[in-house]
Amino acid sequence: LKLNGIDVAVIDAAVDQMSIDNIISNIRLIKPNIVGAGGQTPISVFSIRIFERIKREISKGILTLAGGPHFTFTDIESLENCPELDIVVRGEAEYTVLEVCKQFENGNKFEGIKGIAYKNSKGQVVNRTEGIASVGSAALDNEECWIYQALMRALGLVYIEHQARI
Repeated sequence: LKLNGIDVAVIDAAVDQMSIDNIISNIRLIKPNIVGAGGQTPISVFSIRIFERIKREISKGILTLAGGPHFTFTDIESLENCPELDIVVRGEAEYTVLEVCKQFENGNKFEGIKGIAYKNSKGQVVNRTEGIASVGSAALDNEECWIYQALMRALGLVYIEHQARI
């Protein structure tokens, strides 16, 4: 992001053992336009609390992004259950976040950005993954199905249909 002229500030709350109050205080001082948080499932609730407090206590105009394994796999549910969350960035985010920042800075919509889920102007969740397709097989045994499911989830697929043999 910095190489593309975007100012970045990082708050490493885990390393600095910061409370949510301290995180919010730091965000107030930085005065960002965009705040991103995320991680694995055990800390996802803290990210959601941070988003809620940002929108309630600082500004509804700050764009909130979530990423990481938990939000990648629960993008639709996260957006539906947390009105303060604006965008979920799925999978690897380096180039996707850059595109989100550029679109936001220029006042554009996010509809052309691959690898994100977001709420459109009607409040509907938009979740497009155009770059991945999977064709399952009913000829796999249980162990093969488990490996197949794990691989598809590692690639960022959140809904995988598989046909059971009868």
